Amino acid sequence: MPYRIRPGDPTNSEKQPWLVIYLANDPIPEWAIVDSGSTHSLLPPHVADRIGLAYDKTPKSGRGISPFVYTLAVGTLNAKTEFGQAFVMDKIIVSTYPGFALLGRRDFFETFFVAFDHRNRQFEIDRQPPRMGFQARTN
Repeated sequence: MPYRIRPGDPTNSEKQPWLVIYLANDPIPEWAIVDSGSTHSLLPPHVADRIGLAYDKTPKSGRGISPFVYTLAVGTLNAKTEFGQAFVMDKIIVSTYPGFALLGRRDFFETFFVAFDHRNRQFEIDRQPPRMGFQARTN
């Protein structure tokens, strides 16, 4: 799948590994970036509120905690990709930063094999890894 620019985002013209996801039974699509550097998945408060995800709305602060982070959400959340692949999100962080959804290693990468070809601005998501693993690049 090619990297894309999130529609309606005038601040970002660089193509990224964006994926459209659907949360719970909400028919409104949510753009999320597939982020191998994020341990947890993140949702912005307006999305958590829209789908009725419970979380403590008192902003947290302290050592190692961003002032933008609220809390880990309570429970799990059923989701699916734009291709209909189902997955479960758990230990979701509700945060005003970065302002969009992130799919992290704790749940998304535990469900799917994810491969990035950053040079060609593409990524792959599959339930099963390739049988023989990664192939060496020939060019």
